Amino acid sequence: QPIWLTVFIPASASPGTYRGIVAVRTGNAQETTGIELAVHKATVPAGKSLYLTNWMNPGNIAKFAKVEPWTDEHWKLLASHAASMALHRQNVILTPLRLIEIHRRGGKMSFDFAKFDRWVRLFRESGVDGLIEGGHMAGRSGDWKSGFNLGSMEIIEDGAKTTLPAVAVESKECEAFLSQFLPALQQHLEEQGWVDSYVQHLADEPIDANAESYRRLADLVKRYAPRLRRIDATMTPNVQGCLEIWVPVLDQFDGNMAFYQQRMKAGDEVWFYTCLGTVGRYPNRFIDFSLLKVRLLHWLNFKYGLAGYLHWGYNHWTEDPFNDTQPMWSHGAPLPAGDMCIVYPGTRGPIESLRYEAMRDG
Repeated sequence: QPIWLTVFIPASASPGTYRGIVAVRTGNAQETTGIELAVHKATVPAGKSLYLTNWMNPGNIAKFAKVEPWTDEHWKLLASHAASMALHRQNVILTPLRLIEIHRRGGKMSFDFAKFDRWVRLFRESGVDGLIEGGHMAGRSGDWKSGFNLGSMEIIEDGAKTTLPAVAVESKECEAFLSQFLPALQQHLEEQGWVDSYVQHLADEPIDANAESYRRLADLVKRYAPRLRRIDATMTPNVQGCLEIWVPVLDQFDGNMAFYQQRMKAGDEVWFYTCLGTVGRYPNRFIDFSLLKVRLLHWLNFKYGLAGYLHWGYNHWTEDPFNDTQPMWSHGAPLPAGDMCIVYPGTRGPIESLRYEAMRDG
C-alpha cells in the first residue's frame, strides 16, 4: 500500500540530506522504514504571486458531513477547507452572491452583507487572501448558443421569502435590479477595503453565438459598478471591452495566442483554465493523467506570463465520489476521470488528492 507523505520544510533549514524513521502503527502491529529527505537551497516565497482558484460547492460540504448549511458546524468545516486551500497555494475564493440577503419594500431594495462578510473574512484569515471572486450573475437561458438570463434570486418582502424569476439580461427588470444591487455591492466593498481585491463573474463561458448578450450584461456592470473588475472563463475572443481579466480555456489560448498577448500588452490580465476538453498535447489534472502533466500546469503560467489558473471542480462530488469518478453530465457523456473534484469528503475536512499535491509542487 503506497503512502504519500507531505513534509513542510522550514525556510530556516540548512540545505542537505536529512535521514529519519517513519513508524506505521495499525492495531497491535508496527512497521518502521528509513526515510531520506533532500533539502535544496531554493526557498519558496511565502507570498503567492500566482492567482489560483478551484470552485467550491459549500452545500456539498454540509451534505457529506450531515450538518445543516450555515450552522456553526458548517462554518468550522469551511474553515478546514480554507486552511487546506491556503496550504495548496490557493489564494482566490469563489464567493456566491446568494450570501447577500436581499430585502424589498415598496419597490426599493436593501442588502444585508453579514453572511457575505463572514465568508470573506474566514477565507482571508485562513490565507486565501489574494482575490475575492464574486459568483456568476447570469446563466444561459436555454441551449449552449442561447443568450443569458440574470439568475433567479430569493428576496425577503414584508417578512416573507419569495423568489424573483430569471429574466433576460436585455430586460428592463434586469437593469432595474442591477441598478440597485451593483452600486450597493461596490459601496460595501469600498467600506470594507476590499474593492481593489474583488473581481466579478458575469456569465460562464460566452461563445460567439451569445457574445452580444454577454456584452449587454458587461455594459450594465460597468455602468453601475465601474470599480469592479470583470472576469470570466471565455471561449471566444469576441467579447473585447467586456473584461479586465480573460480566462480562456487552454486550447483557446493556444489557438489565439497572439490575441491574448495583445490584450496583456493593452493592460488586460490573462489567466487560463482547463476542463473536460483540454487533452492530448495539453496538461490537465485528470486521475488517469501522469502526475507530471498535472505538475506542469503552472509551468505554463510561468512560461507565458499568465497571471492565474481557474478550475471549476474543487468538490462537485456525486453520491459516491470515491468510486463514481466519471459521472454523466448534461451532454450525455461522462466527465473525464476526476474533473469534478480535486479533494474528497473527509469527516473533519478535505481528503487531498495526489493531483492536488502535484499542482502545489508545480
